[in-house]
Amino acid sequence: MLDWVRRLRKASRKLTLPSREASDGRTNQQLNLSKLTPSELDFLANFLHAQKLAAKLLEQLAVQTPDEKLSESVMALAENQEERFRPVARLLAKKSGGSTDELARFEERFQELASRIEGKGFYENLMSLYIVFGILDDFYSQLANVQPTSTKNTANKSLDDYPFSEFVKNVLIEKISDDQQLRDLLAMFGRSLVADVLLHVIAVLNFGHLDDSDPVEFRRSALAEIEQLTNDLISNHSARMDELGMSA
Repeated sequence: MLDWVRRLRKASRKLTLPSREASDGRTNQQLNLSKLTPSELDFLANFLHAQKLAAKLLEQLAVQTPDEKLSESVMALAENQEERFRPVARLLAKKSGGSTDELARFEERFQELASRIEGKGFYENLMSLYIVFGILDDFYSQLANVQPTSTKNTANKSLDDYPFSEFVKNVLIEKISDDQQLRDLLAMFGRSLVADVLLHVIAVLNFGHLDDSDPVEFRRSALAEIEQLTNDLISNHSARMDELGMSA
């Protein structure tokens, strides 16, 4: 875990982990995620925002794509992504009585996330989609599992229905297979994204019992509390990076 902290981008330099001594004895404890998970409406709103952001970024990527045939494929993925989250939108509308306030409350959070994960050009943004939404899908899947049954099933079905990750992975593998310089640049960029995603994880979870008067100390305490979760997320992320032939 300490390895990724050393590679934080400017926007995330104040995110630090507790010392290993401070976390001793915690890693073997079972994390009760239900105590930290947001309300059902908050979960649905955040999850829907994340899925909508993925669709938006895919649309933007299609415009950046240097190959016309590939651009058409990416645009098809964007359209498919919109279909994936429609059941989530319908469920949120049903449970909120048709109110749009639930989404509006988290708009700024996702604008900030979008600005943090934006890359320079097609290849970095392709990498961003692969890494960011790989971690976020794992995270929201875990949160879904402590939600009421209808919300759990709808969210997990959305995640399971024709995800774009496999396509993005294959494009990345093809593009970097004969370009070591591009591989190295994307690996470095990819490492810088992890802290940004974990900042989002902290923002979504409910840490109302922690003192947030000192943002740095708050993040340190929050990360210590969810160490088991972050270890799981980073482990899965590392496996996805291994599939690209890169180290996390």
